[in-house]
Amino acid sequence: MGEASTVASTSLESSIHDKLEDQSLSDESQLEIISPVQKVAQRKKTQKAKFEALLAKRADDCDGKVEPAPESQLSTARIFAKDQEQGTLDPREYQIELFERAKAENTIAVLATGAGKTLIAVLLLKWTIEKELNGRADGEPRRISFFLVDSVTLSYQQTGVLRNNLDTNVGHIFGALGTDFWNRETWDECFEKYMVIVCTAEILHLCLLHAHIKMEQINLLIFDEAHHTKKDHAYARIIRDSYFQAATSERPKIFGMTASPVDTKGDIVEAAMRLEELLDSKIATASELSQMHRFINRPIEEVWAHNKLGSPFGTKLYNILESRFGDMGDLKSAFRFAWRASSELGKWCSDGVWKQIFSASVLPKLEGKSQEEMSRLQEANYIARDHIPNSPDEPGELSQKVQLLREKLSGHYQKNPETKCIVFTEMRYTALMLLELFTVLQIPCLRPGLLIGARSDDVTGANISFRQQFLALVKFRSGEINCLFATSVAEEGLDIADCNLVVRFDLFNTMIQYVQSRGRARQPYSTYASIIESNNLEQEERLIGVCDAEKLMQMFCERLPEDRILKGNDWAADSSYSEEVERAYTIKSSGARLTYHSALSVVARYASSLQYEGDVTGRVIYVVLPVNNTFVCEVILPERSPIRGLTGSPAMNKSTAKRSAAFDTCVLLRKQRLLDEHFNSIYHRRLPAMRNAKLAITCKRTNQYDMVLKPSIWSKGRGMLPNTFYATVVMFKPSRPLTRHLASVILLTREKLPNIPDFSIFLEEDDIETTVQMISVGKPLALSSEGLSAISAFTLRVFRDVFQKTYSCDPEGMSYWLVPTSIQDTPQPDADLATYIDWDTVTMVNDTDELLLLEGTTSDLLCDRFVFDPWDGRHRYFTVSVDDSLQPSSPPPDFVPRRRHMDSIMNYCISLSKNSRAKFMSQCDWNQPVLRAELVRLRRNLLEKMTEQEKKIETRCFICLEPLRVSAIPTSVAASCLAFPAVITRLDAYLITMEACVDIDLVMKPELALEAFTKDSDNTEEHRTQQIHFQRGMGKNYERLEFLGDCFLKMATSISLFAQNPDNDEFDYHVKRMCLICNKNLFNTAVKMELYRFIRSQGFSRHTWYPEGLTLLKGKDHGKKLLSSAKHHLAEKTIADVCEALIGASLLSGGPDNRFDMAVKAVTILVDNEDHKASCWKDYISVYNIPEYQTRSATGFEKELVRMIEEKVGYRFNYPKLLHSACTHPSFPSAWATVPCYQRLEFLGDSLLDMTCVEDLFFRYPERDPQWLTEHKMAMVSNKFLGALAVKLGIHKHIRLFSAPLISRITRYAEEIEAAESESETAVDFWTGTTDPPKCLPDMVEAYLGAIFIDSNFNFAVVEEFYQRHVKPYFNDMAIYDTFANKHPTTFLHNRLTNEYGCTDYCLKTGEIPAVDGEPPRVLAAVMIHDTVIAEGVTSSGRYAKIKASEKALDMLENIGQVEFRERFKCNCQEAENPPQVDLGTAI
Repeated sequence: MGEASTVASTSLESSIHDKLEDQSLSDESQLEIISPVQKVAQRKKTQKAKFEALLAKRADDCDGKVEPAPESQLSTARIFAKDQEQGTLDPREYQIELFERAKAENTIAVLATGAGKTLIAVLLLKWTIEKELNGRADGEPRRISFFLVDSVTLSYQQTGVLRNNLDTNVGHIFGALGTDFWNRETWDECFEKYMVIVCTAEILHLCLLHAHIKMEQINLLIFDEAHHTKKDHAYARIIRDSYFQAATSERPKIFGMTASPVDTKGDIVEAAMRLEELLDSKIATASELSQMHRFINRPIEEVWAHNKLGSPFGTKLYNILESRFGDMGDLKSAFRFAWRASSELGKWCSDGVWKQIFSASVLPKLEGKSQEEMSRLQEANYIARDHIPNSPDEPGELSQKVQLLREKLSGHYQKNPETKCIVFTEMRYTALMLLELFTVLQIPCLRPGLLIGARSDDVTGANISFRQQFLALVKFRSGEINCLFATSVAEEGLDIADCNLVVRFDLFNTMIQYVQSRGRARQPYSTYASIIESNNLEQEERLIGVCDAEKLMQMFCERLPEDRILKGNDWAADSSYSEEVERAYTIKSSGARLTYHSALSVVARYASSLQYEGDVTGRVIYVVLPVNNTFVCEVILPERSPIRGLTGSPAMNKSTAKRSAAFDTCVLLRKQRLLDEHFNSIYHRRLPAMRNAKLAITCKRTNQYDMVLKPSIWSKGRGMLPNTFYATVVMFKPSRPLTRHLASVILLTREKLPNIPDFSIFLEEDDIETTVQMISVGKPLALSSEGLSAISAFTLRVFRDVFQKTYSCDPEGMSYWLVPTSIQDTPQPDADLATYIDWDTVTMVNDTDELLLLEGTTSDLLCDRFVFDPWDGRHRYFTVSVDDSLQPSSPPPDFVPRRRHMDSIMNYCISLSKNSRAKFMSQCDWNQPVLRAELVRLRRNLLEKMTEQEKKIETRCFICLEPLRVSAIPTSVAASCLAFPAVITRLDAYLITMEACVDIDLVMKPELALEAFTKDSDNTEEHRTQQIHFQRGMGKNYERLEFLGDCFLKMATSISLFAQNPDNDEFDYHVKRMCLICNKNLFNTAVKMELYRFIRSQGFSRHTWYPEGLTLLKGKDHGKKLLSSAKHHLAEKTIADVCEALIGASLLSGGPDNRFDMAVKAVTILVDNEDHKASCWKDYISVYNIPEYQTRSATGFEKELVRMIEEKVGYRFNYPKLLHSACTHPSFPSAWATVPCYQRLEFLGDSLLDMTCVEDLFFRYPERDPQWLTEHKMAMVSNKFLGALAVKLGIHKHIRLFSAPLISRITRYAEEIEAAESESETAVDFWTGTTDPPKCLPDMVEAYLGAIFIDSNFNFAVVEEFYQRHVKPYFNDMAIYDTFANKHPTTFLHNRLTNEYGCTDYCLKTGEIPAVDGEPPRVLAAVMIHDTVIAEGVTSSGRYAKIKASEKALDMLENIGQVEFRERFKCNCQEAENPPQVDLGTAI
């Protein structure tokens, strides 16, 4: 059931669905074995043994002394344990405390770069917006918030951050927008349209002065880089000229953000106090800023000294240009730089600047000058262009300072090619020329880029646009650029990817420059280097000065009054701490003891065990808030935890509240058996093995089960003479004309047959598809004893002449009768059955044992006859014409089918023994005519097209009639009777599966019921692989219906669990659902109901189609034994898959009131569990226990949220609280939230989205196999697409979360999606080339779907409408996504080995390496080709280990051709016939 999707998935269910080790297949029938199954099993045992040996070796390698890992590589648990010993401050805790502080009073947050000031600003804005919307709903006047920045560049960045993280319209206003923004009307529009405006401070200042907006209309002022508030800066003027002029009650709240409260030299304390006074705020900072460096990595600081530089001088090119054009004002700045650069940078850079001055992008800016000026500029351009620079490697071309930079950068990139570096310069020309230089130098692994200011007044080129700045940042984050030459624009505020090397090429001038540029090096073990001149006292004093100033600033912050310092949750006054009574908890079986102190480490280790490779969310959040003069702590565990956390008991201080809550959390985890008897997590970075074992099922091993071969309808009434008959006309409708017409026949039965769907058979040489129609006719027919005898005799004659079976005439034992009909048109339902039977033909056949062709019989009477050999049933013919050119004594032509005697046509036709043959030949007529005839093929399985072997059989013959018998049965009737074995076989299959539906009380279409029960090979579920023991002619197998039913099963159980328990934890949903839908449960139910009896695992049989109840007088009875002990071998998974296929068939069969009714009933029957008792769709609605929060009155914020989402997505909520819940991330503390987080709704929405996608693909592509459908569904429901969809719909802005990394990731991801779409030129698959989104975005989309489904009273149509409107437009052409799944490294490796190298003897194995010294275990994956390990991967989870091993294997195979591959691995798989199927996990 959906096993295809298990390998790529990291969800709970995928782990539970992991298959056990493959086991050997069992032989299921007497057919020829296609695949060498025993060899496959032996090979897998060998592979397993080799891998276990490798695993043991890797474990031994780790047994020695383990060197302590650097802090960057320690688990969260280890870092946390170290922090407990040292009493550190948890950054998340100070963010919570600072947010609470900012809500209560005007605050200046003094936190280091990267400490999450922006997160606090976003939270404060969200809180303010919600409060504002609620106020508006109560009739309060409208107010808005302003986010003020100091530069246009920062306005772009912060607007992007806010737009991607706020659920409201964010305005962006800056001076370059023109004069329209200096009038009242435009500001009134902004005031109505936006709730937040990002702008440069100067704009707001002028707006306030012009009274376009008043201070009382502002509810929040945020000052980014608040240290600029001084003297005549716009920040200071806003406060002085407008804020202080307003009444105290009308002033907005203020929040300032800075890494340092001062940015100039002088008295630090005085400057900080002045900043507080100017912003009417209080500085708030961590109690010990230095402790935050454990979380905001502080780089290793180095000083790179170079020899003293020479004096500036004029180069040859400089002197030429200066002598002729030095008087031109447009070139003065260039001359100044070139002069200075001759010393600072060297001759090469001094001369190189002129190329930039006269570049093609700069000259057009100089248009408008006088003709004389343009002429002189062109002349200067020609001189500079014709100048041929020397190589920068020549002596004297580069300064000592630049040579030092070159040497150091080369060393760093050689040592670590993954280095990311920013080189800070004072002047833009310097950055520009260093970019040009390092582009020419082509240092290995170094990819230079430029980030300088955007100034429109600089016409000579040291300038880039805002877009170029943005693109440079994007490239730097992605690694396309890894060395950025930047000016101060990169120091302050801009969101630049963390570096591990920052170089101050030009030394800083102030402490704030030092602090902010250093803050860019935030990766572990980074380097911050300052380049100075040897023995330069001024530069050395500057270095010492900024360090002293920083220490003074830290001392000032630490000596602030107690109410200004963020103490974190671990701080406690000694007096109150000692009064708290600490509890303890002991596990008797092990003696393990839990205390308040150890609880923090236990919870941290538990959270770490849930973390996957690359996961940033595997940590605990503690939210401590004041409540009634005490403190209460909420513990928020990672999303993957079954227990999401709890709220602790009140305590007198924060530290005790935190420890107490951690203690209670450990107790709860232990009670839920998520901690073992030593307080260790049971997960070990994977789901509990015990649950896998509980739900596991044997996929390949088979057992023997009873099998129904005949429907019970044939045995009803048998043993008695029938009084009435029911007629079914069997008609044949060929798709094109047949050589020989098939007459309609009537099947008479004791019981009325149900309506049987049309089906196809394939006739004659060309496999002409012929539709068989079985139409029930009229009322029951009563026949006399003579009539009964007549139809019985005719039926038995058919068996004798056509099939060489002679039965005793016993009407009491007959199950059905076959008679000819005189009507060939479609019968009328109310027709008189007696008139439909061709009694003349019945009488003629019964009266004529055989047609005796006497001497003188005309050739017309000899042609078009059915002829059979009474002694050998293999020889049956239809005569065609008389051949006058041949005599009975003539040898048969060479092309006729070979027989033992080929000397004469007469002898060719005789099947007698030696003596009888001689006697016959001595008495026969040697003058009789020779007839051209068509041999009837032995093939009876007309349900399938002929095989190539069957087509090779020659049917042209020449015969004499005397050794044979000419049947009295008309040719057209005989031809129809030859098709009867196929017809009755398919009829039996329909009747058997319809009986099964009656047994389990399901009503479904017969063709779907048969499809659901049909297993046509041993490995039906293995798509696109060679089918083992394939049974031809069985029609469609269950695989597509199983795919559909699996999806509906998941949705139905999800709805049922949610409806009955809407307040349950998401983990409870997952566990209960897995217990419902797992193969083991379905298998057990099916066995209890004996569904295995009805599974059709055997195709057409030449022996078992004959009727039961008759005594065979002549002929071989092969079927009696088979019918008496009918058994078949079935895998447990096959039986479970059939259950899912039955659900799929029920779904397609519809229901009385809702199209899902029958499928819902099927789920209830087949899961057989109290958690799903619905008998129809409306039962879900009736059992839904509406949670209390859903019906609460909506706040103004929630009403506005509904309005905005409706505009974007198109659905209007009746219960706004549901939408609010769908937008609430698990990280958002419940103390601040009024609704549950989105996880419950996401659980439901995930299954709803799956169902809509699967249904659409199922109906759009009726011929595609489940693997193709699964691969393409992956694209539609992938996190990558849903994340992009969230951004496209704009709902990502409405998420409520508490995570600084997530805010940053969402912002960058939204920017990436917008850029990808703009560059895609309308391509709908633009999202496939982007990075993976933060998982909260796809989760939010699924939660939204769950919310609209519940809000609409379980109306699935709203989900379908969302799909049609917002999802399907991206997937109208599914061919675009043919390779989507194959981009997964594991799948790509599988395809490469199979398709390119033709190798089948390979595997990908995974196993756990035992833990060392208490560390969480690691998982080893290994790729083996012909028993040789070619690649290994070790990570924290099986999924990532497989990916890593596959990537390494692909790298190793990169340049290996097919010949070399076969030689290296001794691979001869292509030479082997019928290669076995390889077991390798893929992305599907």
